[in-house]
Amino acid sequence: MEEEKDDQGKVCILKLHGVNRPVVKKQEKITSGQKNLLLQEKNNMNQSNTYLKNLKISPKKLRFYLASVKKMTPNESLKFLFYGRQKANAILYKSIKSAIDNAVLSLKTSPDLLKFKLLTIEEGYKLKRYKPGSRGNMKPIRRRMSHIKIILEVKKPASDKATTGKEEKNGTKS
Repeated sequence: MEEEKDDQGKVCILKLHGVNRPVVKKQEKITSGQKNLLLQEKNNMNQSNTYLKNLKISPKKLRFYLASVKKMTPNESLKFLFYGRQKANAILYKSIKSAIDNAVLSLKTSPDLLKFKLLTIEEGYKLKRYKPGSRGNMKPIRRRMSHIKIILEVKKPASDKATTGKEEKNGTKS
């Protein structure tokens, strides 16, 4: 009878009469927080996160282009945003460009294989300023800032079975 331990020392294999039987030794209990971290690490292998904070433009102005940009791929959205005249276009262009560059470096893929998993615009800080009003009153001015959260993931390649099945059905008689 032989015992072999793996590199973690948790599992040993007993060899009795040429048959390998895994025996699980006493393992440490994994908490729910550790399980969540393991699941997040597994899910984050094919995605890249970019979070831009405190951009000096109101979220309402940025959200105007959000619906149209979400439908496109990141490269198409760059082409779309490049020709806009508004300040929101320039900010979205720079943020998506930064997210693409981050994803290319971290995931080691080409920009053509990326797609948006998440693209949101959130409210940031509000700077409260005041403007003098009539009869000694103060009129409030709120200068809003925004945060942009972009998660890019790698597209899954299309399966070849769908194309081969169509060719077989439309073949000639032999």
